[in-house]
Amino acid sequence: MASNARHLVIDFSVTVESYVSTILAQLLGIDLENSRTLGNKSEGFSFEARINLLIDLKYLSEDERTKLKTFAQIRNKFAHCADAIDFSSCFSFINGTENYLKKHYGDKTVSTDTEIERTKWFFSLFHDVFIIVEKLLNHIVEKTANDTSNKLDKEFLDSIVETFDEKMLRKDSEAEVIQKFYTASYKRFKEKQPIDKQKLL
Repeated sequence: MASNARHLVIDFSVTVESYVSTILAQLLGIDLENSRTLGNKSEGFSFEARINLLIDLKYLSEDERTKLKTFAQIRNKFAHCADAIDFSSCFSFINGTENYLKKHYGDKTVSTDTEIERTKWFFSLFHDVFIIVEKLLNHIVEKTANDTSNKLDKEFLDSIVETFDEKMLRKDSEAEVIQKFYTASYKRFKEKQPIDKQKLL
């Protein structure tokens, strides 16, 4: 379970980071492929720095900002703390995280907070983070709707939003959503316009 928790969080955060970078590039008019700050090279912003930048742009509510910050803190603890071997230990290292997640996602019918329960809390948080990302993607689609110079980007963003909507309506389990989401959105866009996959990562 220990290695699974770390792998799960890092895998999910890589996907969130890729879309946060796309959102930031669109909002700030940055060429993502050649960006030093949002690219994948060593001089690029850290995951938490990208989240903080997104928060600073003030497109999010206080609740949304808290969820993104909590997600980023969990990711960073797993990425940089060897003693964070599972969700139970990870949450214990971040002040207020366990109480926050239990309050928002806890099952009141369960009397004992087990590792399984904490894993469910994380899945619920991840689900909400994706909803936040969808909201921002929708904002960008609306913003670029009348800009013909952004047609290529708009097609990509439309494909992402469409995939989001389908997965949420079908209520796929959280564990399946991430793989299906990325695979389907990339496949759709590739069919419309050939593109270097690195631009989507």
